[in-house]
Amino acid sequence: MIHILECHAILMQNASVTMRQHVMQIVNNILSITVDAKVQIKIELFKLMKTAMLNKGPQIVTEMLVPDLDHRNPRMKEDVYNYIIYGLLTFPSSEYDLDFLLKEMLNGLMDQKRRVRQASLEATALIFQVISLIT
Repeated sequence: MIHILECHAILMQNASVTMRQHVMQIVNNILSITVDAKVQIKIELFKLMKTAMLNKGPQIVTEMLVPDLDHRNPRMKEDVYNYIIYGLLTFPSSEYDLDFLLKEMLNGLMDQKRRVRQASLEATALIFQVISLIT
């Protein structure tokens, strides 16, 4: 599994313009692996997600992640929230549409699973903190 992720990382780092157009496929691959991942694999997945955000832009990658906030698997939802939080903490807030993200994340506060509610609360708190610093 690590070798596949390393191949994805090499492709993303040495990506030409045409490879950068396939970031959606790489993001979908990350999300398909993330549910059953062990710690070392999750570390590699976060590195790969950061590379995707560097190549394509954090807002675009985040917009690719947002539809999976309605996924039926709570672990998947939690991981998507964690990827978005990771992006918000890594990249400047000026690269994000914070109002869009906030609207999409508020539904998670009413989820049945505690882990999803907790991840949504953390993401919402982070966005409100960034918004309060801007104004």
